Amino acid sequence: MLFLLFMAIHVAFILSGLIWVELTQGQIIFWLTLDTLGGSVAAGVLFIYSLERYKQEHLFRDLLFVMLSIDAIIAAGFYLITSPAFAGLSPFVDRNRNRVMLLFLGLIVGISPLLGSLAGESPVGRSEKIRVLFANAVVGPILASIAVFSPVQFITVASSELGPFEFTPDGLALFLSVLVVLVLSMVKSFRVWQTHRVISCLALGLMMILFITSGLLASMLTNPSTVLEVEWHFAYFAGFALISLATVMDVVIDPFRALKTLLDNRTSELDESRRESEYYLSIWSHKVGNLLQELSTYLELLTLAPNPEEIARLRESAVALVYDVQAINRQVHVLTRIKERKSKDLVSVDINAAFSVAIQDVRSRLGSRAPEITVSELDGDDSVLGDDLMGTVPFNIIMYIARAQETAKPKISVRLTETGSFITAHIEFEGRPLSSDIRASLVDTLDPSRTTMGLDIYSTKLLLKTYGGSLEYKDTPTGGRFEILVRKAQRHQVAQR
Repeated sequence: MLFLLFMAIHVAFILSGLIWVELTQGQIIFWLTLDTLGGSVAAGVLFIYSLERYKQEHLFRDLLFVMLSIDAIIAAGFYLITSPAFAGLSPFVDRNRNRVMLLFLGLIVGISPLLGSLAGESPVGRSEKIRVLFANAVVGPILASIAVFSPVQFITVASSELGPFEFTPDGLALFLSVLVVLVLSMVKSFRVWQTHRVISCLALGLMMILFITSGLLASMLTNPSTVLEVEWHFAYFAGFALISLATVMDVVIDPFRALKTLLDNRTSELDESRRESEYYLSIWSHKVGNLLQELSTYLELLTLAPNPEEIARLRESAVALVYDVQAINRQVHVLTRIKERKSKDLVSVDINAAFSVAIQDVRSRLGSRAPEITVSELDGDDSVLGDDLMGTVPFNIIMYIARAQETAKPKISVRLTETGSFITAHIEFEGRPLSSDIRASLVDTLDPSRTTMGLDIYSTKLLLKTYGGSLEYKDTPTGGRFEILVRKAQRHQVAQR
């Protein structure tokens, strides 16, 4: 909004013709001094906040703003002592020296953002630091000092014989060079803003637009006593007011927003932990209650068994009880391991091998009751991001299907396909599809009071979340299909496998 206000002032003065109104020396001195002091104050604010932030984070962007604010204050002082408005008040008044000095510093201001990374993804490097310090602390002030104090004027940019948009060859070359680097810095700043949403980079790009506009307005000037002299110089104040405000927002307001985001995330995590606790309590009380009931019934029948045939049947019940105990123990172990997992622990895993081991595990556990499973493996690169629990994903899904179907041996087909940066495992089965509440639980927030999703499905969903993947489900004409999406491993991760 502030940028639009400044541009609106520019447009209003141009369209109204006020820029051609001639001012008295007292008036123009007042307004130029006001502009210069305002810009210097803004540059001072930028210097203080950027320096403090640079001490903490050592980013190129903050070092750049420190140096730009120093150049701005130098330019302000040199401008006042060389401006034609101060004729009779300063021994250095010279319109050409004034313009050459500003173009030299404008060149340095435009080049500086191109000397390093504005994104702030890592601390400033030694080469970046040397480049920006050399350009702004050495080259810029030296060129400006030569332009102001040298007894010989090496470049002629402005004279009373030149009209609007007229330059000497040297002046045109210098002016176009300044415009080019300002445009390049503007483009770079906006690209960083689009990618990283750094508000100070947006302000830097807008400041470059103001400086470009200022340069074009200054090239129209033939009489330095008109409002146009004040108007183009106004961009100095406007540009540094923008970037200093953005820096204050970066230092003060953005950390508050980050803190609020962190608080919201932690609150969300606490809510999720509460829901998980209620879910675990509900499902464990159900599982353990059923197990104890079965065990009690088994022991009671064992004491009353009158003949060997009934004892043989009780042995079968004992095998089923052992299977249930082992299943619960495995689920507890897997859930504990999942909670310990972090994304930084992910490595490259052979998904074909993980599925093969999981299917063998299912067959060994279920024996004669194991489903008929056909597998179509992935050709080519089969490396995905995971860990040693990757085999738990297909194991849980297949075991869930086997227990949920009424048929003794449900038919299951497994097909692996490559989709962009993901590998998708399609596990299709014949039989009864998933209920609507379990389908909803796969995509909705966990609701312990409503869901009937088993621990197999839930732990698979949690595990895939740590892998950066997902679990989806679709009904088919003959049953249903689970789709497991996992991220492909990068080449350097595959090399470490």
